[in-house]
Amino acid sequence: MTLDVLIQEYSELYQEALKEETQFARKILDFHPYPYQETFLRDRSPLIAACCGRQVGKTTLAAIKALHFALANSETQVLIVSATLRQSIILFDKILDLTNQALPIRILLTEKSRTRLKFANGSRIIALPCGREGSTLRGFTADMAILDESNFIPPIVIESVIRPTTITKPEAKIIMLSTPWTRDHPFYKALTKPELGFKTYTWPTSINPKVTKERLDLEKKTVGEYDFNREYNAQFIDDQFS
Repeated sequence: MTLDVLIQEYSELYQEALKEETQFARKILDFHPYPYQETFLRDRSPLIAACCGRQVGKTTLAAIKALHFALANSETQVLIVSATLRQSIILFDKILDLTNQALPIRILLTEKSRTRLKFANGSRIIALPCGREGSTLRGFTADMAILDESNFIPPIVIESVIRPTTITKPEAKIIMLSTPWTRDHPFYKALTKPELGFKTYTWPTSINPKVTKERLDLEKKTVGEYDFNREYNAQFIDDQFS
């Protein structure tokens, strides 16, 4: 088999994998999702909110969502937003890791920095902190906005800054992922008010097959019931304990 034929077959494999998110994860990124992760990856709803316990894979899933969307849709912009730059960088580092290990993605990079990627199809992924008032986000337009640990982003930033970044894009997507913290917040409303139009997920740590019941029992004894319910069972607790 000649080199040209190999390149052609590899290109066809890549284009086929781009059509469906779980195939993209398996064939291009060598990531084999669990059933609950497959459901999330395939979900193309414009509004998604996922309430997550620890170690359910939310960072990896968000990174795959961002990469697939940017590569499958030309001239788009994906914003990775968290309360702090440090938190945004955690998710962006996962995106960089996946990019570096996947040759078909790596060769499509035209720009790369600590907080930005640009691909040959014109799409960009940008990691940003929001700060207290969202001033760093003003002026951006997003085709997809991923809000990592969104329950810790100030409500005014989500409602008055982040949502407007997508207003001119009819097909734009907003994905909020977070461990639970407070009820007086757009994240909690997205999870509990169906009229807002969010597709919702709740993933306790126990949903991950790698986590044993014995280890969870130990964590509950160590951190106490309230913290355990919030951090591992993905439950909102009384605000007095926040």
